[in-house]
Amino acid sequence: MPSLNRMSKIGSICACTDYSILDSGSFTHRNKADGTVHVKELIHIIKDAVRDGNGLSNDEYDELLKSLYHQDIERHNQEVKTGLAKALFKLLEVVLPNDETGEQVGYLVTAFALVFQCSNQYKLFCYNSIGRQLIPLLLQTCDMCIFGKVVREHSPELILATVTKILGMFCKLSDTRKLMAGDDDFLDSLVDIIDCKISPDARVYAIWAVSILALDDESRLTL
Repeated sequence: MPSLNRMSKIGSICACTDYSILDSGSFTHRNKADGTVHVKELIHIIKDAVRDGNGLSNDEYDELLKSLYHQDIERHNQEVKTGLAKALFKLLEVVLPNDETGEQVGYLVTAFALVFQCSNQYKLFCYNSIGRQLIPLLLQTCDMCIFGKVVREHSPELILATVTKILGMFCKLSDTRKLMAGDDDFLDSLVDIIDCKISPDARVYAIWAVSILALDDESRLTL
């Protein structure tokens, strides 16, 4: 079980309004400036976990979030370009069916939220490369939160809000907006999020996503 300090840290990251991992000794090569782990090593460790059908340890997730917790858009672009978003997707694919508490899913959703502070060009790259496979996993995560499968100590309200904001981000991209408007499962999930009372922030983000689609002439015709 993560400590209160760890959950507080994750909560503060999840609440970021900009949007704009094995044993703790697994990571050996760190950037000299801030002590964080190099992206290529993150990807290597994640790929090893995926190959073995495992998630990461709490210490490794902490290292992952520490490395991603910055607001340098070019660094986030490089993370995507190097393949970190794809590696995180593969890990979520492995973890989601076996996470009975929501702890690992919460870490991964937070990691995606940080990576997706990249530029719109790289957000679109993510959608084109993994988006259509990632979105159903994010919708499953929403269901976990809504239907009580994420235990309280792992903050279902924060996970739900973060996922909803990521989904809204894809709505905001002009090149993906019509595709999101034509996704019935996505639209149904937005309705469920708006109707549920777990997370006021998630409801706001869901309404925001719907409004983006409804105010766009081309997407409105698809709704």
